[in-house]
Amino acid sequence: MLKGISYYGSHFPEHIQADFKEIKEQGCDYVVLAASEYDIEFYQGSLKTMVEQAHSKGLKVFIDLWAFGGAFGGEAASFFIGRNPDSCQVSSRDEHLPRACFNQQKFQDFIEHTINFCLDYLNLDGFFWDEPHFFKSKTDESWGCYCQVCRDKFEQTYHTPMPTDLTPEVADFRNKSCLTFLQKFSKLIKQKKPNVLISICCFPKSKDKYGFDWDEICQIEEIDIFGSDPYWMTKNKDVNYVEEVTKEVVEVAKRHNKKSEIWIQLFKIPQGREDEIKQAVEYAAKQNPDYISAWTFRAAQNSVLECGDWKKSWSTLKEAYSHY
Repeated sequence: MLKGISYYGSHFPEHIQADFKEIKEQGCDYVVLAASEYDIEFYQGSLKTMVEQAHSKGLKVFIDLWAFGGAFGGEAASFFIGRNPDSCQVSSRDEHLPRACFNQQKFQDFIEHTINFCLDYLNLDGFFWDEPHFFKSKTDESWGCYCQVCRDKFEQTYHTPMPTDLTPEVADFRNKSCLTFLQKFSKLIKQKKPNVLISICCFPKSKDKYGFDWDEICQIEEIDIFGSDPYWMTKNKDVNYVEEVTKEVVEVAKRHNKKSEIWIQLFKIPQGREDEIKQAVEYAAKQNPDYISAWTFRAAQNSVLECGDWKKSWSTLKEAYSHY
C-alpha cells in the first residue's frame, strides 16, 4: 500500500525543499500537487521546483488541477469563470453559477491547454482528477447544468426539450457529460505521456439521483486508479464510515482491473479527536487499497481548514502511516 499527501501553497525553493524532506519523513511514497489556476499562470517555476524536490526525495508526483473552473474539488479561486461567464453552468432555476460547464468548448480548450503545459513543462508521474461535479444545491432541488449548450445537447440526444426537474434522463445526461469530458482528456494525457498514471477521486457513492455511476467511470480505459474521499467529519459520520466506503471503492476498482485509492481527512479535525485519524487509516487499510492518501500537508496549518491541533493531527498521521 503506497501512502501519499496533498500539498500546496509554498513558492520559495528552500521552503519547498524542507517541506518535501518532511513529507518523506512522514512515510509518504507520493505527493499530490494541488495546482490552482493561479499557480499554473503565475508560479510555474514553483511547480517545477516542487516536482524536482519531490523526485530528489524519492517521491512520485501527481498533479491536481485544483478547483479548476470551480468544476473540480477545492477552495482555490478560478480565473476562468471570471473571464468566461458565458461558459459557466446555469442552474435549473436559470441562475448563473460560478463554475464552468463540462460541455462548454471554451472550458474544454482551457483544460486542453493546461494539460499540454503540465505534461510539456513538468516531469510528472501522474494526473489526478479531483471530484469532478456538476452543481447540486444544498438548500433546494435545483441542479446544473441548464445552460444553452447542455439544453441543445440534451434535446439532440433525447429528442425532447430538457426539463427543469431532475428526471432519470437528465441524471443520465449529467453523468454521460462528465464521463465524456474525463475520457476525452484522459486520452489526451495518455497520448502525450503513456506512462503517466491517471487517478480519479469521486465523491462517496450518492444514494440519490445526483451521483455519478462509479462503474461507468471505471470503464474509462485510460484511468488507472479509482478512489474516493470518505471525510467522515464533514458528513457527521462515525469514523467507521471510512471502512464502508473503502470496501466499495476496492470492489469497484477490482471489478474493472483498476488500482484503488482512499483519501483520509486531515483538515478540520477538532482538538481532542486526533485519534480518529489513526482509526481512519486503520479502517481503510483493512480493505487493502493500493493507495492511501491524506488531505492535506501539515493538517492544513494556517488555513481556514486547519485542524484544532495541527501538530498533533500531523504527528498522528505519521504514526498511523508507520504501520504500513
